[in-house]
Amino acid sequence: MTAASVPLLDPPRRLVTASPDHSGIIIGHHLGYVSVVRRWVVQSARATPTLAHDMCVAASELTTNALLYTRSGLPGGHATIELLHRPATVILRVTDEGACDRENPSFPCPSPWPRRADVEGGRGLSLVERLADYWEWDHTPAGVSVRAVFSRSRPT
Repeated sequence: MTAASVPLLDPPRRLVTASPDHSGIIIGHHLGYVSVVRRWVVQSARATPTLAHDMCVAASELTTNALLYTRSGLPGGHATIELLHRPATVILRVTDEGACDRENPSFPCPSPWPRRADVEGGRGLSLVERLADYWEWDHTPAGVSVRAVFSRSRPT
């Protein structure tokens, strides 16, 4: 990829929250924002390097899914990435704008593991399932919100 083909991305918008233990960013529809999300998660994690890495990988996978498979990835779309710091856990939440096909929506589910080595993609939620202590999704009026919970007490 040449420098001319890399789009200039607007900076993500900060999510305004009432708590110092809740932070977030709102990103645009371009896949170039995935690297922005990775950097933001590592900087905002307030966690051990191992935990921050696991959260970074999970955020990357969830953000990629939101931008590839939902209306968040369409021109003008956006996704919200949040971190909620609790005494024993850190919660990562990625919220997209919902299914592109409202008549036949798809919902998050991990692919069978292990995947064939020659098949590209399809491992995102399986990785999240292996890295997080727990994950779930909710269908909301705004779209789909995926939460991944990470314990602070995991081995380093």
